[in-house]
Amino acid sequence: MSVFKKIMNQYYTEKLAEHGYVKVKGRYPYWAKMVGDEIVLIIAYASEMPNGTKPLEAFSLWGTVATVYRPKIDFDHSPKSQRDNMVDSLRLYQYKMGENYRPEEGTKRYIFQCNGANEDSVMEVCEKSYKVCEEEIISILNIIKSLADVKKFYDEYIDFRILSIYPLRDMQVYYENNSSEALLWPILYSKEEYVAIQMESLSRYMEKITEDYVIKRGRLASREDYHLEAKKKRDINIDIFINVKNKLDVIMKNNRDNNYFVLKKKGIIK
Repeated sequence: MSVFKKIMNQYYTEKLAEHGYVKVKGRYPYWAKMVGDEIVLIIAYASEMPNGTKPLEAFSLWGTVATVYRPKIDFDHSPKSQRDNMVDSLRLYQYKMGENYRPEEGTKRYIFQCNGANEDSVMEVCEKSYKVCEEEIISILNIIKSLADVKKFYDEYIDFRILSIYPLRDMQVYYENNSSEALLWPILYSKEEYVAIQMESLSRYMEKITEDYVIKRGRLASREDYHLEAKKKRDINIDIFINVKNKLDVIMKNNRDNNYFVLKKKGIIK
């Protein structure tokens, strides 16, 4: 193992342990923490292209949340390959600062670089980056206590497709999408609540589809065509929701059992 990886992994393992995180067994730099028996908080760093040649090393910091009800909690692929399901320290800083965001400060919270062959250089970047990890990532993950908090986290920070209910239309497609958290809809909402959400979503969508929009940027011929298309999607979503709701307990148990196996194998739970 390189000097860089050895010191980084040791430093982050010791510091994150103070917050209850454990190093995930495997080749990739993930740390995880259970919240209750349904939620997994995850922190990782991803390799980046350094501004120079070896022995320079560069990395970014990422965080996310997973539930034991997704098809599979995946620690066998690199953090870089799973960025669509995670949020980096820069984006969290941007959200936090809003209109007060300053790019010069933001860049200090994204890509970290050091001489990967020099212990002092690596230790310096460990200390610098971990301070950002605490301020931007751990502080946000600490807020998550319930499945409703998880959904809110996804709504605010993660690609909306992670919550798309559409993959549940075909269970084979659903299980091929490891990171899907679509089950949160039938877990958190009743049929009546979900229908109301879909109706409200349709209304908000149609407010944006003005006649001027149709003329200037329209993909379809008329506003009514957009309305019919959106209603069809709404009805499909509701049908999927009802179908999954009727067999929710079986799907939840299957996913939970499979993910508990992964969490035990990776040393996150005993």
